[in-house]
Amino acid sequence: AQAGSAGVTLVTASAAVLTSLGGVVALWLLDWRIGLCFSLGVPPLVLIARVFMNRGSGLFLRYQETQGRISALLLEALGGARTIGASGTAAAETRRVLEPLPELSRTGHRVWALQRDTGWQVGLLIPAVEVLVLCAGGLALLHGDISAGELAAVVGYTALAMAALDQLDALFALGMSAAGARRVAEVVDQPVPAPGTRARPASGPGTVTLSGVTVRSGTRLVLDSVDLVVPAGTALAVVGRSGAGKSTLAALIGRLREPDSGLVAIDGVPLPELTPRALRAAVGYAFERPALLGTTVAGTIAFARPDVSRAEVAAAAGAARADDFIARLPHGYDTLLKDAPLSGGEVQRLGIARALVHDPTVVVLDDALSSLDTATEARVGSALASAWSGRTRVLIAHRVSTAARADLVAWLENGRVRALGPHQELWRLDGYRALFAAGTTPESETAPEAVPEHDPHPHPQESI
Repeated sequence: AQAGSAGVTLVTASAAVLTSLGGVVALWLLDWRIGLCFSLGVPPLVLIARVFMNRGSGLFLRYQETQGRISALLLEALGGARTIGASGTAAAETRRVLEPLPELSRTGHRVWALQRDTGWQVGLLIPAVEVLVLCAGGLALLHGDISAGELAAVVGYTALAMAALDQLDALFALGMSAAGARRVAEVVDQPVPAPGTRARPASGPGTVTLSGVTVRSGTRLVLDSVDLVVPAGTALAVVGRSGAGKSTLAALIGRLREPDSGLVAIDGVPLPELTPRALRAAVGYAFERPALLGTTVAGTIAFARPDVSRAEVAAAAGAARADDFIARLPHGYDTLLKDAPLSGGEVQRLGIARALVHDPTVVVLDDALSSLDTATEARVGSALASAWSGRTRVLIAHRVSTAARADLVAWLENGRVRALGPHQELWRLDGYRALFAAGTTPESETAPEAVPEHDPHPHPQESI
């Protein structure tokens, strides 16, 4: 908001400066000595303004950054209000949110001190210039250089010319606007991936290829030279411990994140070369915590394809096992989202229904069934396997049942693909079994022999 007010502030200040210029020109025309006396006040004013902006720019920026930190901490705390209440940590969380407050206070006091110093300097300068101009006018009148009427005009023109000297408030607002604009520029200047111009082959089956993909987060290596091919029509489960890079890999497939190096392609076409329309048609997502966008339940399911028929919306909801709880809502599919009390599992099922309506060639389920109970997950998983039969599916999995239903499993460890193969064969590895909770062993998941682990840099054709 402060960055947006810069234009208004500049217009107001410019109008005052133009008015002042008119008054100064009139003073010079009446008598050059009167004009010179007024002009003597300009250099001190410029110096005061320059010192104010030089000292103030850093202070204004620091003040706004500290305000932003407090706001971010407060929003984070509000989002976790139930957890804070249940943990009995309200006092500690209050201290954490207010921790930057002393810095905000110190910076604010420095800003006020700068305003005070600038204020008294301008407050002394303006009367001094007025007295000097009126003395020059009085002397000119005594010497007969100007008339009494012209002296009255000097008083009026001096008041007009003083408009530029009395712009402390505008100068402060301009400093705050400049600081806000710098913060906005930090966001706007972030590099934006350029959209491609190619369309994906119409008959492309949906083969996903990652070649030498590396992703860093600060100094941490999230993915390290990953080579992976997901054959068309394959259901690939991606497993690994927390921080192994599973969600990062999922984001790369739909270009929701750019790799630092390497290439991601669909049907041989690198993602950066695809048009946004082609990319969104090729890759669809269902997330762990989907955002329910739109106005109604039907609207959020059809969000990616607003022109889809109600029958298709209902079919997708049925496949996602969402039709039963939708039917219990006050107005069914026309229930406003704000009036629909939904559990975490119900929200996830609406997200899956939305992905079904999207109908992409490649589907990425980023832990999209995590809030469902085991029985519901099995029913939804079976329905999705039928609905997306022949589609390429990438499943970010934390449950052994999800991995067991997949055609292939990619085991990520320390940012690399440690092993790739069917779940039944990977289950022979002690480290792989340790990824999952105890008591989840399927009946067929026993084998007396260990299988050698994959090379840390597997080639796409390798499997166990």
